[in-house]
Amino acid sequence: MDIINISCIAEKYFGRSRSWLSQRVNSCIVNGKKASFTDNEIQTLKHALNDIANIINSCLASIS
Repeated sequence: MDIINISCIAEKYFGRSRSWLSQRVNSCIVNGKKASFTDNEIQTLKHALNDIANIINSCLASIS
């Protein structure tokens, strides 16, 4: 996660804080339970990463 801005992903795609996303990515214990993604959140994360990949690929294509 050091390569991409986790705060931006958390806010833009989930409407949540950086710490919320970090807790789930790192499986932290929150309120006595391991934080994890719901099935819908997994789909949102996949969409976010795919969207970021498309943006990066567009930038690469524009470099001559």
